[in-house]
Amino acid sequence: MIIGLIAVFLIIILIDIPNLKKTKHKARTIIPYFFLILLGFVLSLLQVMDKPPMRLHTIIEKIIYFFVPGG
Repeated sequence: MIIGLIAVFLIIILIDIPNLKKTKHKARTIIPYFFLILLGFVLSLLQVMDKPPMRLHTIIEKIIYFFVPGG
């Protein structure tokens, strides 16, 4: 499933690259484009994975217990 997700995003990027090269303001176009593609990829990857990501409060607790043992 993950390989299929990667393949789909690579196909989307390969289709869009010729149009991105034709723009006048390349940096102003390419940077937001790849940011949105990366954001979409990460969100899709989180949906495809079987294991849910850690909750924020668990990460904060681990950081606190690292600095304050037994706290």
